[in-house]
Amino acid sequence: MAHPDFDPPDRSLIPQTLWERGQQVAAIVSTRWRSRPVAGLILGTGLGGVARQIQVQEAFDYADLPHFPRSTAIGHRGRLVCGTVEGVPVVAMDGRCHVYEGYSMEQVSLPVIAMAALG
Repeated sequence: MAHPDFDPPDRSLIPQTLWERGQQVAAIVSTRWRSRPVAGLILGTGLGGVARQIQVQEAFDYADLPHFPRSTAIGHRGRLVCGTVEGVPVVAMDGRCHVYEGYSMEQVSLPVIAMAALG
C-alpha cells in the first residue's frame, strides 16, 4: 500500500540486486517489527534529538543487517530505529553513511531502498 500522498517508486529504475538487498533487510526487520511505516527518516549530524522523539519499538545495529554500510562519522550511532512519533509508525536511520567514506552510491542508497521495501 503506497502512502496516500505519494506514488510508489518506479522500481524499474532500481537495479534488481539493490532492490533484492533492500527486501532482504526489510524481511529481517519485519520479523521483529510488524508495523508498516508511514515515513522514513534519515538522521545525521545534529539530528540525534529527533531520534529521541521516537517511541522505539525495535532497533537494529547496522552491523546486524545484511549489506548495510557502517557509518564511520563521529556521533552517528549506526542503527535502524523502528517505532512511532505521536502514534505514527516511522523507521529512522540514526546515523548514515557517506560516499566520502568510500561507499558507492548504491551502498549509500541501500538503507532508503530498505525503508521503501518496508512500506
